[in-house]
Amino acid sequence: MAKQPRSPRSPAGWRTVPIRSANRRPDAAEGPIAEASDEAPSRARPPLPPLVDRWSFPLFALVASVYALRATHGFVYDDFPLIRFEARPRTLGAILDAAAQTHWNHLPYYRPLSRVLLAAEHFAFGDEPTPYHLCNAALAGLVAVLARALFTHPDLRVGPGLAVVAGLLVALHPVASEGVYAASVGPETLACFAAVLGAVAAWTRPGARSYAAALGLLAAALLLKEQAVALPLLFVWSDLCDVSYAAPGRSPARWLKRYVPVALALLGWFALRSTMLTTADPLRAVLFDDPAGPWLSLLYTLQAIVTPTWHLLYEPPVEGWLSLPRLVVCAVFVAVLGALCRRNWSDLRGPLIYWAGWFVFTVLPTANLFKQETRFAERYVLLSLPALVGLLGALGSTTPGTARRPRLVLAAAIALTAIAAVVSVHRGRYYATNHAFLEEWRAHDPMPYHALAALGEEAHFASRWPEAERYYRAAIAVDPRAAAFVYEPLGLTLEAQGRTAEAIEMYRTALRYRPQSGAARAHLQALAPETAAVVVEGAATWRQQLQADPNNAMALVNLGVQLTNEGQLDEAIRSYRDALRRDTAWSATQADHTLMRSKAHYNLGRVLAQQNHGPEAIAEYRAALVEDPNYAYAHTNLALLLEGIGSNAEAIVHLQAALRIQPTLAPARTALDRLQTP
Repeated sequence: MAKQPRSPRSPAGWRTVPIRSANRRPDAAEGPIAEASDEAPSRARPPLPPLVDRWSFPLFALVASVYALRATHGFVYDDFPLIRFEARPRTLGAILDAAAQTHWNHLPYYRPLSRVLLAAEHFAFGDEPTPYHLCNAALAGLVAVLARALFTHPDLRVGPGLAVVAGLLVALHPVASEGVYAASVGPETLACFAAVLGAVAAWTRPGARSYAAALGLLAAALLLKEQAVALPLLFVWSDLCDVSYAAPGRSPARWLKRYVPVALALLGWFALRSTMLTTADPLRAVLFDDPAGPWLSLLYTLQAIVTPTWHLLYEPPVEGWLSLPRLVVCAVFVAVLGALCRRNWSDLRGPLIYWAGWFVFTVLPTANLFKQETRFAERYVLLSLPALVGLLGALGSTTPGTARRPRLVLAAAIALTAIAAVVSVHRGRYYATNHAFLEEWRAHDPMPYHALAALGEEAHFASRWPEAERYYRAAIAVDPRAAAFVYEPLGLTLEAQGRTAEAIEMYRTALRYRPQSGAARAHLQALAPETAAVVVEGAATWRQQLQADPNNAMALVNLGVQLTNEGQLDEAIRSYRDALRRDTAWSATQADHTLMRSKAHYNLGRVLAQQNHGPEAIAEYRAALVEDPNYAYAHTNLALLLEGIGSNAEAIVHLQAALRIQPTLAPARTALDRLQTP
């Protein structure tokens, strides 16, 4: 018997609707369709549901209520420099001044809208953390509403019931919780995610208002977080896949008209960012140094979404997240998903291609193509989450079966979302206090020197000297080189306990690892002036090392230090710049490379400042802080130069950062008192 052709299936739970032209009102009278030469050719398409309807408020309220369970938590980690240690804005002008600030630790980020939103919250709430957490819970509710609005697009083939559950899953998934529980992260990560979802939902709808809304949300997303650079790619992909109801088709003129404003917005953002970030090398390609980076990023994204962990894995190294059991589960998931998509290819072809592109494009900005703050973090995964959720929603809506099948699929989706919500709520307990957060980070990080150093800093500021010493020594035990920044505060801790001989040894060790450390040298000169001068070797020693290894960039930096001390400033500049040029050829650990670059930029800034090249010196100090955000003297020297050109607000930020890192730094304290005196 001849095989009968298979009839097309409608997504489960969808009501059959009459097909109407995309360029006509749904209630227009039937009749001939007029030709319009200035519009893209239309095809018969179902009408789009409204972005906001009767389901929106219950969805918003449910997600916000789940996250509000943790609203009584305190501040953790980055909340302190971004909120707690910042001066509270008192006027509207002070709030708007935040737009001129770069990232607090001077990584190559410029997020003015995020800073303004956080300043507005600080103005309204002060140092009371609960309102910040409630605002983040509300942002999570908005994410759920916007995700559901995106999933209801007819071409994505997610049924109405599953679209609601899919919106819940996006907002309540454990990778989303990292963008909610820290008080300072909502106006940055969550707000950007909401702007991206809203922009794509608006872009795919017809009409001038939708187009204008998409452009406005694009601008907002770019000013919130750099990951939004993927948004123009999502616009193009939506048009190429014909998901956009106003797609320009094959007309170059319509493509040009549609994308000139997008290109202008993107170029304007790049120009603004370049103006604000005066770092000499804000984007450093690392793809050739680590070609496996992008593939690991894809794998990390998939693993974080498919197999989220019960415990918090904050900014894990590869060995901290790469797990054979989780990889096996991911492989099985991909195999089953692939088989189901192949079986339902005729229904899923469009959604599968669209979501696959979405997944790749949203991974790219954090795929370790360029140097970034940390290689892997769940906050990077958030933009990719709708791709897998949307594909699962389409698959569940198109799977054939009995009349009971849609209800079973919906029940399974609700159960999966409930499990995800339980994990997210459980993870919230680790954000209750800063100490709980740092201890959880430490417990599940195979190289926890950052967490241990932060625990030591917490105890240090509270004058709990034995506890601070214990954490600092534990950080050094993990990796003496990578944790070289700990020797100075450990020396301060020992000195505070009256253990002068041990403090002297810590300062000497700090200078061996970081010869340019002015703080360690100052403390060593105060305690043992007769030994401070011999810590750094003479120029002849460094030249001998360079004869044996011409690419030894650290020897070039140390040679530059000696030349600076001898007053040979032009030769010192050449030595520092030669060190930076030889960075890629130098065979050393990543920690040594980072240490070398920070010292080269810092000392180059010092020499340029001595030669009255202020703008160049400012750029070098900023570059040093990109490499080492905890470089207290770089913060201080940069602040003094900024004060000299009248940028007192930014100078105060740097001086406050310097004193958080090194509370006893006298030049920073003196300068801060001078600037804050009415």
